[in-house]
Amino acid sequence: MAIDISRVCLGSLVAFLSLGGLPVSAAERVSVTLQGDQVQNYSRLLEQAVAVGNSAIATTFATHPAADPIELTILLSRNGQILPILMAEVSRTDWQQQPDVQNWARYSNSVRILLGYATPVQVAVRPPVRRPIIENSDRIDELD
Repeated sequence: MAIDISRVCLGSLVAFLSLGGLPVSAAERVSVTLQGDQVQNYSRLLEQAVAVGNSAIATTFATHPAADPIELTILLSRNGQILPILMAEVSRTDWQQQPDVQNWARYSNSVRILLGYATPVQVAVRPPVRRPIIENSDRIDELD
């Protein structure tokens, strides 16, 4: 009787890890929601998001030694809508070298408009040029 050693090894490894045999680092997801109903300036909101993000990352690394990396999402609640305004993923090593979320931040371009901080740009649309279905309709009349 042949035994498939790859299945035995894989099964043992899965069982070992599920029982907590090895410390496995996992991304720590951190989400913070800011209230934006009273803030009229989008730039000021971004400054707040960066400050809160820096604090959240520093606190998470300090209180969770196994957290590496951290996936941060800063949400903004305004007028009944909740949308992400800043997202970042940073490793402990990168954070120790440059402890500022702006180095890894990604910002959503459409959030400013969706939350009412800007109006969409109006694009002038030219009406379509009407062309005759038959290009040489005069010639066709001559043939009749």
